[in-house]
Amino acid sequence: MIGAVRQREPQSQHLILDSKPRFRAEWTLPGIVARYPGMDHGEKIGGSVIVHEPEDLNVAWRRDYQIAIAQIDPVESTPLRLSWIAQEFFNSARAKIPRYLWVDEGLDFYTAGGQGIRGSAPAILRVARAGREKGMGLIFCSQRTRGVPPQVISEITKLYLFRLDHRDDVKHLSHMGAPPRIESPEKDHEFLFWEKGSQLEPQLMKISLK
Repeated sequence: MIGAVRQREPQSQHLILDSKPRFRAEWTLPGIVARYPGMDHGEKIGGSVIVHEPEDLNVAWRRDYQIAIAQIDPVESTPLRLSWIAQEFFNSARAKIPRYLWVDEGLDFYTAGGQGIRGSAPAILRVARAGREKGMGLIFCSQRTRGVPPQVISEITKLYLFRLDHRDDVKHLSHMGAPPRIESPEKDHEFLFWEKGSQLEPQLMKISLK
């Protein structure tokens, strides 16, 4: 998906909040040692660089990197530091350069009741609510919808719905205005695509594995 966005917007800048973690960066900044040299799983994101602190973002952009990955440290109990990096990503955004915040495991930033974990989620909400004014987009991924605050769900404009194991999760999509009759796909690699404001019904699609 990042590759597709960069084809359309070559100058765009991207920040991945990798709280699992599961992605490998291709590069590191001078003086920074990758914290997961022994990680034997996960996909390498081409052209990406690891960032540890908010100030690392400006260094990455000056060195012409366009994809930054912020990963949680093994000793950290919450993703609070990742939120600080996301906040800097938001604060320094300018509309002339498109920016995209990718949150891979959205529920890592929220409690079961939808509250931010020790203040770790305000940056995500700010991007969701005010990002358009600064040329920013949010790609928020989660295996469940329960626990995701309605304020985040209500800002969603495009929905890619894969199979949900809990039927109650579908009900929460009403916060974004999704049709009440929407159903979770049952087969692997299938998903429903729906765009807010569209007159079209949700479209059942399938990922091409070719």
